Amino acid sequence: MPYPNGANVATRSVCFHLLTFPRQRLLCWKGTISEIGSCPISRKVNGKNLRLCRHNGFCRLEPFNSLVQEVDEKYLRRSIELAKVAAGNTRPNPLVGCVVLSKEGKIVGEGYHPMAGLPHAEVFALGEAGESARGGTLYVNLEPCNHTGRTPPCTEAILRSGISRVVVGMVDPDPRTSGSGIRRLRSHGIQVIEGVEERACRELNAGFCLRMKLRKPLSILKYAMSMDGRIATSSGNSRWISSEKSRQAVHLLRSQVDAIIVGGNTVRKDNPQLTVRLPDDQKDMTSNLSHITNTTLGKSDFCTRLHPLRVVISLSMDLPIHARIFEDQDEYPTMVITRKFSELEENKRTLRSKGVTIVELDTPTINPSQVLDCLYEWGALQVLWECGGTLASKALEHECIHKIITFIAPKIVGGISSPSPFASFEIQEMSQAILLHSLKFQKIDEDFLVEGYLPAVNGVIFDSVA
Repeated sequence: MPYPNGANVATRSVCFHLLTFPRQRLLCWKGTISEIGSCPISRKVNGKNLRLCRHNGFCRLEPFNSLVQEVDEKYLRRSIELAKVAAGNTRPNPLVGCVVLSKEGKIVGEGYHPMAGLPHAEVFALGEAGESARGGTLYVNLEPCNHTGRTPPCTEAILRSGISRVVVGMVDPDPRTSGSGIRRLRSHGIQVIEGVEERACRELNAGFCLRMKLRKPLSILKYAMSMDGRIATSSGNSRWISSEKSRQAVHLLRSQVDAIIVGGNTVRKDNPQLTVRLPDDQKDMTSNLSHITNTTLGKSDFCTRLHPLRVVISLSMDLPIHARIFEDQDEYPTMVITRKFSELEENKRTLRSKGVTIVELDTPTINPSQVLDCLYEWGALQVLWECGGTLASKALEHECIHKIITFIAPKIVGGISSPSPFASFEIQEMSQAILLHSLKFQKIDEDFLVEGYLPAVNGVIFDSVA
């Protein structure tokens, strides 16, 4: 059997053969079979450092310098930091950041994609680098695009720049690129390293991955609860379960999503604003990037964060038309998803006159999946459910929740009638419980933040990445 692409005599002592399976390829390391995602990153053979790399869909062993690997990981992480600056602003485009190093190893250019229709991260970074990019290395968290959309392909800009090496975090899941950008760069003699910090890159663009693969935005359910699992008291009071710092974290989360979803009951009971209220130093997207000039990123008028769309689900249109969520539509837009010929047609006309978008579904009921379909068509990458237990249960039952973020406060509420996060969701056997994956834990003041992905999408996003 032939050796993997790139294997030679020096690698045959550790690389026995390649086995191909429907979703993954397995490699024998001295007789021990491991999934590629969990194989040893490197191995010393005959005095040479070799590492397992993906190349055109295959894996191969190739020489590497551990110091170079550390540098690659460092600047790839920096590209992720840059990309995050525009979180919540790029729909339907992915989050992309880029760093350019000169051939001497000095940072000569940085940039990120600020919003759809504007140049991509690579263009901004190469523009700042100028001639200093020639012979250098470009780091980008997502494969450079190789198609013409609202802007020209980034591969063109890279080829013109004279860059000799490109380090890519992950292959673009968009079928218009999907590996063709990497292939084009390699065909012109540019060395391309892929899969560096891949898991972090996939999580950064989880919403974009789901848009491309499932035609859905990433759907996040957020709630705060006491240690005994209550989201409010028996009287319905929920202010405040979590600490002030946790509530600040929620506003940062809101700033990074494209839409916030609630039910009509939440509007009637709580009269929420569902706006983003950030400290002044976080309102400007470039506030933590003072060394990058506005010439690099573009004019400051697109460096202000966009406010997420506020979405209300209501079958009957029994909504208080003077609620805060329906005010200031020019700055804080709202969409109501309802059905045709609801009981209170007059409320539709009144809210439309205020600038509220009314979406009418020609169905007797509203399925949470229909809501996600509407927001996918609108262009959303990530949506946040801030609803009560009844709507949350319905969304969970219809597999419309992909990620859960829970703030747990060290409080006991008690009460048989006190509401829980999933009021009507119920299982009979513990074996039926939904097990979350890719868990993260964080302490915020006296609260604990726990987040994880539901199994149905965990594989779609991370796709066997270690």
